[in-house]
Amino acid sequence: IIGEALKAQGEDSGQGRYIWIVEAIVELIGDGSRDDARAFAQEHFDKVEQIFDLIFPLLKGEKRLDIQRDALTYALNTTLGRTIMAYMSFSLRVARATQKKKENWGRDKFERFLPVGIDGYIWFGCYLPQMKYLDNDYTVAKINSFAQGDSCDLEWQMFMEGYLTGARVYKDLYSLMRANYIKALQSTVFKGRADERLVEHICIGYLQLGEALAQNNEDGQPSLFWKMLDEANTDDKRSRWEDVAGFFWSISGRTLKKEKKEGQEEPSEDTRKKVLDFWRWTFENQNLVKSKLDDSYGSFLSRMAELTIWLDKIDETTEKWLLLSAPYIEIQHRSAFLFEYLTKFDDENSVKRIGKIFLKVLETATPTFRQEEIQLIVDRLYNIGEKDASAKADANDICNTYGRRGVHFLKDLFYKNQKSGA
Repeated sequence: IIGEALKAQGEDSGQGRYIWIVEAIVELIGDGSRDDARAFAQEHFDKVEQIFDLIFPLLKGEKRLDIQRDALTYALNTTLGRTIMAYMSFSLRVARATQKKKENWGRDKFERFLPVGIDGYIWFGCYLPQMKYLDNDYTVAKINSFAQGDSCDLEWQMFMEGYLTGARVYKDLYSLMRANYIKALQSTVFKGRADERLVEHICIGYLQLGEALAQNNEDGQPSLFWKMLDEANTDDKRSRWEDVAGFFWSISGRTLKKEKKEGQEEPSEDTRKKVLDFWRWTFENQNLVKSKLDDSYGSFLSRMAELTIWLDKIDETTEKWLLLSAPYIEIQHRSAFLFEYLTKFDDENSVKRIGKIFLKVLETATPTFRQEEIQLIVDRLYNIGEKDASAKADANDICNTYGRRGVHFLKDLFYKNQKSGA
């Protein structure tokens, strides 16, 4: 099979790293392993294992990553990476079907992929929950071994990037990965989406897994959430503050239209409380936060304003939070979200406070997107203005400010309320 595979591959083989006939075989095995309803029978398990044994000597990999691609994309597009994927699917199929786990599966079966190329480290991280299921002792030992290495080690970086790509954060793995999280937070080796995912993992730790908005957790361990914020005071880490705000916004649903997706869970009241606790803390400690963020502080405040979606009213306290963010809302062109969220408050006290917040926005910007929402807010101010002169004055100021700046979509609303005497 080795000779025939290489011959069939032809000359354009990528030095053996891309062998299409092997990829065709492992893809067929993978497809027959993932879906139990159409999986191949148990009687073929030994033969499939023998096929992987025959394929293994053909596999070649690289010790470095193509810098143009992220780790997962890379591993999805090599013969070694696809073989490992198929072998994981097959191993999980065997475990499900037989209700047995092979002793020393990790050492005897998976470990052989690691010296071949970095793909094995990527998939080890990405499949970490499944690895732990198939061979707990091996997986825990590897996690602890990775934690002892240097953050410059490519194998550790690939393992972490693969792990951070995973869709879910599991409580048991979060605890096991603690030392690796600390190493990742201290380093700056991850960029873009990988670093954002690191922040998201730590935010989930804060929201669900006991990480405190304080130096130490209740169990006495240092809080990773606090550590992340405290150490994000350099140019290569400051974006983590905005990523925290962005993640808290993203889990809200982002829109007022409650079109629940299949499998999507509504955020709990405890999650809402912790998000608002964070917003409160950043307001009460704004000098500290500003000292960490320096020139990035305004951009952070712009992101924080999106957390308005979590509020159920605007009271004296939350008005102050929004007044702090309002002058910076257009730094990242996010006023459209703010005005959309502000329309959900129609009680008199909230609407009156919205007038003050709107005028604060106008000190530095002239938002014109979401004109319907802006008109609705001003119309509500005029309605309240029938019995509250300050609300009408704010509505007039908003309309006049737009008019002076050559923007006239509020003109009809302004004249209507002058003529009616409202």
